[in-house]
Formats: sequence, structure tokens, C-alpha cells
Amino acid sequence: GGMPKIFSGKRGIYVWKEGYNVATNPVNQRDFFSFCSAPKGAGSNKIESIIIALPQDINGAESPLFRAFIAEAHSRGCEVHFVTGEPEWSFEYNRQIGVDDINKIFTFNQQAAVEERFDSIQFDIEPHAIDTDNEPGMEPWVWAEYIPTMAFFKSVIDQNNASTGLNIPFSAAIGNFWHEDYVPADAYTGPGFQQILNIIDKAQIMNYVTNHGAVYTCRDEINYARSLNKPVDIVYETFNTSPTESFWFNGNNALERMLTTIDYAYFDPISPNYYENLEYNIIHYYEADDEVWAHNGVVKRSYRQLREDIFSPQEPITPTYNTAPVCYVNYPNGGEVINTSTDTITYTLYDDDPSTPIAVKFYLANSTQGTEYFLGEETVTVNASLSYNGSYSLNASAYPLVSGYRIRIEVTEQSGIPANDLSSYDQSNFDFEISSSSSSNTAPVCTVTYPNGGEVLTPPSMTITYTITDDNPSIPINVRFYLVNQGTEYYLGQQTINVNSSLIHNGSYTKGGLNAYPKTTGYRIRIDATEQSGTPALSGSDLSDGTFEIKKRGK
Repeated sequence: GGMPKIFSGKRGIYVWKEGYNVATNPVNQRDFFSFCSAPKGAGSNKIESIIIALPQDINGAESPLFRAFIAEAHSRGCEVHFVTGEPEWSFEYNRQIGVDDINKIFTFNQQAAVEERFDSIQFDIEPHAIDTDNEPGMEPWVWAEYIPTMAFFKSVIDQNNASTGLNIPFSAAIGNFWHEDYVPADAYTGPGFQQILNIIDKAQIMNYVTNHGAVYTCRDEINYARSLNKPVDIVYETFNTSPTESFWFNGNNALERMLTTIDYAYFDPISPNYYENLEYNIIHYYEADDEVWAHNGVVKRSYRQLREDIFSPQEPITPTYNTAPVCYVNYPNGGEVINTSTDTITYTLYDDDPSTPIAVKFYLANSTQGTEYFLGEETVTVNASLSYNGSYSLNASAYPLVSGYRIRIEVTEQSGIPANDLSSYDQSNFDFEISSSSSSNTAPVCTVTYPNGGEVLTPPSMTITYTITDDNPSIPINVRFYLVNQGTEYYLGQQTINVNSSLIHNGSYTKGGLNAYPKTTGYRIRIDATEQSGTPALSGSDLSDGTFEIKKRGK
């Protein structure tokens, strides 16, 4: 069998057009976190770095959702990096576009709690995508524009860091296959990748090679980064570009063999080429569905669709793998002050198989104190809707009266074949406190009053009614509405309210377009209510007590 592999580079993934859906849609987000816990059904390949593109209005009405997503990712041990950029940003006359994106990320991070902030800004400009084929001699001019433009962007980030007190690193994708010989020799000494590495804080090397030469293709960049003591990621392609660039044509097994080779070359501390600042093997890219490029009709494929072996028309487009269970710590999730001798941890668990038991282990961790207490465990199964809402008693009086606590929950399948069992974890998004004090902020409590079960609704619209109570009339509450049915969830909309002086709000929300949803039974309304003040903002949720039906008019 040979010597077992005892080391491995950490994994990361790019998320492009699917970024918005992952961040704002609860079902897509659960699928994403499950995938990150065990890509292709392999728990050993857990993804711990997410490089994600999000829409231009990141500081708009949906910014609480983006912040919540980042906090959820961080609570699962994942970094989150904001990626943006276009080839046209190489040129001086387009610098303001990049500056605007830099400024919006600083605004976002300033308004967010530490747990809700992006870990870095990555510019994926890729000047090699500029069409120079019909204009011979253009390449030196592109380099002459691109290098000082990247230096300008770095200066803007440095100025923002100095003025805000933040420390957001600047990274960039480096293509190791584009006209390095065309760097103007009269202005710069050394190839293009050296010029960019001199500027940025970290690099993502686009190592788009599918044969054994990949180890040598990225070696010069890694060696130069080593001389600068700067961190580096290595990126691999799964989009169906060409067999020599993308593992789409070679399969996931070939990709894993290549990653093993890279691990032995650069991640193994025994290797003569070992580089301690080599951080992640990054897979490009996550997207869930086919995407058609409008300009040429090419159907883009993704890592999720990557087959096991060499492409065959007989293989399914989307391979099926076992997926990891996903849990969410609901309470205490941060900001609470627990002052009773006994409290109750609540959580929600999702999995794809109701027949497989899942072991749930509970821990009370305190990073400030450097302690972690094992609280206990239980075994549960998800229901027919592939979810389970659980609780577990916390004897708070048994632990020191300090802040900085978080609950960590680990969930592991119990199929009877341990080697096949996948697992994941979640922890409280923010710190909470165990205290003898009797005063604490409380989360809003919401109640769905209509439709609450038994109703038959017909198009074109429905009016949801609800009640929210909270302890502070001055704190705005964001109310989000969902239509759910057997694991499917539709986002309906949102509104912002305040409770009145009696600490209550009786609200309603009208949603049109009922014809867009399947005409069937089994629906419920879910309402999430989140305070828009405090660090963190507390939240509450409610679901219709029973199911209702959406029926065609006149039927």
C-alpha cells in the first residue's frame, strides 16, 4: 500500500455568480456548507477558504444577510474573502471602478462585527484576458498600465487601513502563462509575477496545468514569494476550458492525484521545496448550475459537476455523493447573558438521509480563557423533511461567571461504517456571557398568526399576519418572510419594524405572484426577526403551527 499521507494542504473554493444565492438563500447556504464540509463526499478535503463574489449593493438592504453568512462561515472554521475585478481594470482610466469596490468593502467591514467581516480583498483582474491577438505589440503597453495600476490599488487599501484602523490584506490572482517576456525592461527588472508579488500582500497562483508539470509551473512564483515571506494559494481549474488547463476532462481522481503531488512538493515539511506560507489549494469553482457564456454559447461546468474519471458521455452530468450533515446553533448564538442555573441549548440539524442516526456532541468553549468543556451527546435522526430541531440542557452554574463563551456542536453520521461517516460542526456566531446579573438584552419573539395551518390559499396573492414582541422599542427589527414546503424554501421579502411602547408589533405582509409556486399542500410560513442594533444583533423565528394549501383559483 505504500506510506500513508499524513499531511495535506488546506482547501479553498471560488464562488462566483452563485455567491448571492449562497449568502441569501437558506437552502442554498445549507447545501454549500454541507459541500464545504465534505467535497465530493470526502471529509478529509474540507474547504476552509471561501473566495466569493457578491453584488454591487453589498451595503444595501440585504447587507445583514451578507454579514450573517460571513459569521456563519467563520463559525464553521472558514475564511471568507471578497473577490472582484475585470480585465479592463488593468488600465489607468478604469481605476475608479476598482477604488469604488475597495471603498465599499471598507464601509462593509466598518459597519460589521469582527465575526462578520471579510478576511481580505482579492482582485482577479487577469490582464491576459484582454484581446491582444489583433493588435501586435500591445502586450508591453498592457503591462505598463497594469503594474502601476495594481500599485495604485494597494495604496488605496493602505490609506483605508490607516484611516479606519482595519487591516484588510490585498491579494491578487496571478496567471503564470501570459506574456511575461513583454514586461517593459526599461521600467522593471524581473518578470511580471515578481512585479505583482512586490505589490500585493498575498497571491493566488492560477496553476492551470493538468499534468505532472504543474509542480514546476508554479515553482518560480512560490520561490519568489518565499523570498518576500508572503503567503500564496495555488488555484486549479475545473471549468471546461481545455484538457491541458482543466480537470473537467480528466476527472476528480486526476485532480486529487495532482493535489497529492503538490502537497508532497510544497506542503510536506520534509520536502526540500517546503514553504510554510503556502496556505491553500483552491478549486475553481463551486457554481451549482450550468452557466452559458453569452458571447460564445459555451456551457461552463463546475467542480460540483466534476466526474470521477475521464469524461464519458455515459456518466451523469452531476455525480451523486454522500453529503455531510449540517447543524446550526440557534441558542445561545451570541450576545446573550445567561443568568439562570440551567438553560437550554437549541439547534437545527439537516441531513439527506432520515435512516442514518447522527451523533450530536455539545461543547462549551471560551477562547478568552482557553478552555473547552464537553457537555454531553445524544443521537438523533432527521425527519421526513430532512431536518431536526433539537435541544440540550446547559447547567450554566457549573462554569465560571465570565464572558467569551460559545457553544460548539459536532454532528457525525452513524452509518455503521465509520470510514464512510461524514461530519461537520457549528458554533455560536458570537460570544455570550454567563453571569449572576439579572439584566440582559433579549431576542425578539415572533409568532405567525396567518396562515397558521389548515387554510387554502388561491392566487394572485396572500397576506401574512404576525406578532413580534421585544424589550426595546428603539431597536429596529428586520422581518424576513419565507414559504417552506418539505425542505424547499422560497424567500418572499422583508420589512423593517419597531415594537410599540407596549413592546409589541402586530404586522402584515402581502405577497403577490402565488402562481409562481407549485399548487400543492404542505406549505408553512417561516418568519425570521433580527434586531438591527447591537453586536451581535439578536434574532428569533417562528413557523406556521400547521400546513396549508396553495390551490388554483376556481379548482
